[in-house]
Amino acid sequence: MKQHTIKEEVSATGIGVHSGKEVTITLKPAPADTGIIFWRNDDSPYQRAYKLLYREVPAVVDNVTNTLMATTIGNAPYKVTMVEHILSACSGLHIDNLYVLVTNDEMPIFDGSAATYTHLILDAGYETQVEDRKFLKVTQPFLHKDGNASIVIEPHDKLEINFELTTNHPAFSHNHTFTHDCSHYIDEIAPARTFGFVSDLAKLRANDLALGASENNCIPLDQYRPLIHKRFENEMIRHKVLDVLGDFYLLGYPFIGKISCTNSGHKQNNAALNHLLRAKLYEIITPSKKFTRKSEIYQIPTTFTFAKV
Repeated sequence: MKQHTIKEEVSATGIGVHSGKEVTITLKPAPADTGIIFWRNDDSPYQRAYKLLYREVPAVVDNVTNTLMATTIGNAPYKVTMVEHILSACSGLHIDNLYVLVTNDEMPIFDGSAATYTHLILDAGYETQVEDRKFLKVTQPFLHKDGNASIVIEPHDKLEINFELTTNHPAFSHNHTFTHDCSHYIDEIAPARTFGFVSDLAKLRANDLALGASENNCIPLDQYRPLIHKRFENEMIRHKVLDVLGDFYLLGYPFIGKISCTNSGHKQNNAALNHLLRAKLYEIITPSKKFTRKSEIYQIPTTFTFAKV
């Protein structure tokens, strides 16, 4: 089971959902054991003063600086926010090493899902590297609780995510279970879009948030229903699974364990990751070469369609 990067450089342009500003990203192949590294390559005064072409922001838990409405990582004086969608795509498609060049401090929202990031990676192609993949495997169970939100992490033989929402809103299905497999991710998780309540929009924009939000990149909800067509009956909860995958990829390794979430978000995800690392409730493993996972032999398709269930 070897590490992977992409074969070719690929770029795309979109807007930040919170800033509303245009941003271009470029994905580049990275050497084995690099991990996922964001490079700010905008023409800032700091970069001009110090003649810097890029500024590195490694995608690791220690670099998380904010979890309000998105996951933000930083390496002073630079930051990159909304990293969870591309990290989710990297996790779902088994990309271990990647450089992500970004021309602003917020990743593009595209259509609100991880579908565009998934397309970009598939278009760039897979490069299998010499070094073996390493995994972070949970060794002891624990519970993180924060009000009515909780995350239970338990040892398991694969990655499994269960997400439950306890809400009376009629638009929400209450749970979804994801077992890590490339085909499952591409068809059933990557297309799931983020969502928000129309009643919150004015307050968010008064605080310089959601300035780029629209029906093109978010499912708007009123008190009764979504105001646009959903791709899945339980699309919103699938997006919560998408976010968990992205946040947990900040561990720096593919994750092996069972994650059971109730009403949780980026804040709780980050707290659980910090507890896992501080308490050392894990081990780093390299699976035997004789061990073959279904996801390893799965042939990555060059295209995919939005499934409807």
